[in-house]
Amino acid sequence: MAPLGGLIVLLLVGLVAAGIERHYSNFTIPVSIAARLGVFPDIPAEGNLEVTAFSQESAYYWDLSYNDYQYSYTNVALEYGYSTLAIDRLGIGESSHGDPINEIQAQLEVEALNAITTKLWKGEIPEIEHDYSKVIHVGHSFGSVQSSGFLLYPDNIDGLVLTGWSADGNFFASQTVPGWNLYSLQKLLSSVGIAASTDLIWIDVTTTEVGNIINGWNATSSVSTTPAGVVTENTKQPVTIGEILTIGSTPATTSFGGPVIVFTGEYDQPFCGLDCYATRGVAANIPVQAKSNFPNAAAFDAYIQPNTGHGINAHFNSTAGNEYVQRWLAVHGLGA
Repeated sequence: MAPLGGLIVLLLVGLVAAGIERHYSNFTIPVSIAARLGVFPDIPAEGNLEVTAFSQESAYYWDLSYNDYQYSYTNVALEYGYSTLAIDRLGIGESSHGDPINEIQAQLEVEALNAITTKLWKGEIPEIEHDYSKVIHVGHSFGSVQSSGFLLYPDNIDGLVLTGWSADGNFFASQTVPGWNLYSLQKLLSSVGIAASTDLIWIDVTTTEVGNIINGWNATSSVSTTPAGVVTENTKQPVTIGEILTIGSTPATTSFGGPVIVFTGEYDQPFCGLDCYATRGVAANIPVQAKSNFPNAAAFDAYIQPNTGHGINAHFNSTAGNEYVQRWLAVHGLGA
């Protein structure tokens, strides 16, 4: 079951005018899905490996309520005339939960997303009364990984927006996942002189990954809004071991022919290792190297949001960046 809210949002182009009053509806979409699952040996929940890690972004990432929704991606999309449908991915929120190793895996979630998109095209979601001429997938972080999994279904969407993402998985494997080992968090923090009971540590946790704190990567950061980070912290959701083990299971290239934009913070840690320009001269930035994944894209752009980390919507300049995305979509034939 997939209700409203999640790390993936679908922009719907059609019979909705810009500037209309915000209307919300929460509902469940039943889908039948099948996917090839990896079967892994039993992994203990204790020791050096946790069954779940927690993602800073949650079901409310797209529509942060802080400061009267001034950090809301949804608000920006509505102002540009789009409707939005946000989805709780499998395993979190009100969507179906399952075994965190052998059931809740990346490919199953891609299949669920495709099933929902197909129902949307066919008008089989009774709570959605409008017909839409275009569907654009917008993902963030793991939601971008899932949306890029639509390489398998290139004819089912019109455009793709991948935020907080690049095609380089090295940083995620070498920095992010080790930083998620919360089992040893208190010991690790104590080893670098940080008391887990202080207010300062939880202020830092709200705006970055634990690994950043341990390594001192965010010691001088002032680009994010701490209260907005607290909102995301209060609504964060788990990532399963099954998702982590299958996160790179989608094809590397696609025949998708629509516009694709990658929108990533300059200091993104999971997908840029804290510096999206650190390419040693082989490319303008790390995210732009994903262009080879989309050889038939009608347009491709990699926009690097300055002075921004991974959780884009918790930053002071998030609105300007989100407006850039809407304008780019309009220029490339996907305006509302």
